[in-house]
Amino acid sequence: MKTKKLFKILTIGATIFALLSLGSRSFAAGTCAFSMGANFDGIDTTPETLNAASYYGQMGYHSYYSTQPTFDILNGNFSNGTRRVESDILFISGHGRDDGKRIRVLQTGIVTGSTSNGFVGINNVNWNTTKLVVYAGCLTAKIGENNHITVETYRKGADTTLGWHQSIGATSHTKWLNRFNSKIASGGSFSGAFNYASSFNDYNDNRVKDLGVYGDWNYVYKLNRNNEILDNPNTIAVTTNVEFTTANQNIEGIIELIKANNPTFNPDNYEVQIFKLNEDDNFFNIDFIRKINGFTTNLGYNIAVNNGKVVYITNNDKEIVETRSVMTKLNSEEEQIHINRARNQALEKVQNTDMGQVTIKEQSASYYYDCIKDKKYYQVFSTLVNDEGDVTVEEYLEEI
Repeated sequence: MKTKKLFKILTIGATIFALLSLGSRSFAAGTCAFSMGANFDGIDTTPETLNAASYYGQMGYHSYYSTQPTFDILNGNFSNGTRRVESDILFISGHGRDDGKRIRVLQTGIVTGSTSNGFVGINNVNWNTTKLVVYAGCLTAKIGENNHITVETYRKGADTTLGWHQSIGATSHTKWLNRFNSKIASGGSFSGAFNYASSFNDYNDNRVKDLGVYGDWNYVYKLNRNNEILDNPNTIAVTTNVEFTTANQNIEGIIELIKANNPTFNPDNYEVQIFKLNEDDNFFNIDFIRKINGFTTNLGYNIAVNNGKVVYITNNDKEIVETRSVMTKLNSEEEQIHINRARNQALEKVQNTDMGQVTIKEQSASYYYDCIKDKKYYQVFSTLVNDEGDVTVEEYLEEI
């Protein structure tokens, strides 16, 4: 296969991706972005990879991507001599590992420690000129692991790094990443992009908001500042001084803020989910998720906490006719049928892939009600792990 089919550059302002060889364009150092993902092992990370490359191009970077990456591509150089892995922005979407210390796309990726076995070691990379690294994979910021790949890359010199605390479903993952990148492409800061992507309540796997973030929250990555900043129209800035910290998780204060905008708000109708974004600082993302007869919904409120202060509340709630759809659950036998079906579907999807021998690490099942479409679902997330510790999540969503 020819190199030009593996490695591409986005030309700014064009409606298609131009296929150019590496030596066909010269550019200055300090303006490069590199994104990589692939359709492999039962997941397809090419959509968010292509979107990331497109957005970084709009931001003024020379934005390259690879959807069939190899070690030589990742570890190689641009025509100006800059290593691709040392780009200003590095975006990798693939499989994380259950110890939090590696991310893989096909047979290459990044690993903690030194370069080995086709993986670039973070110890062998100069991160001092890297503005942003996105490790878009399960457990890349694993809770309880003090030396996971996201924090280690930050410690080695990258300005800001982003990874995930948990295993996450691909559909929500792609949606969150596209919103995050669209926000920084519009001129938003890192915190603005993070809060924007997390402000929505339409993720069927809400674990997507459980991220690890290290570094500069206020950095603006866009080079050409000529677009308006993208916002969620349901988000309002909080001017009242309401604190929320690790030591003082002031849920009552947040409830009072919501009631100030919606006097009929009843917290008993919501499930509260609190996501702490790193171990050291008081940055949180908090959801009040509307529950109806035991069904999780795509309605609710999202709260952004920066440096221990509530800064934004997003009202994604609305009045609905709760009787328009009969909220009937399955019986236990029917539930087990769906769980077994989800298990078999997950195992079949990764057969004959590079994942090799896999086991089901865990399965979680729940009821989900899409209030916009008036549809009820039984959903199952199956977490699979192979012999090397690579992790993937298979989604099963059945309308009932």
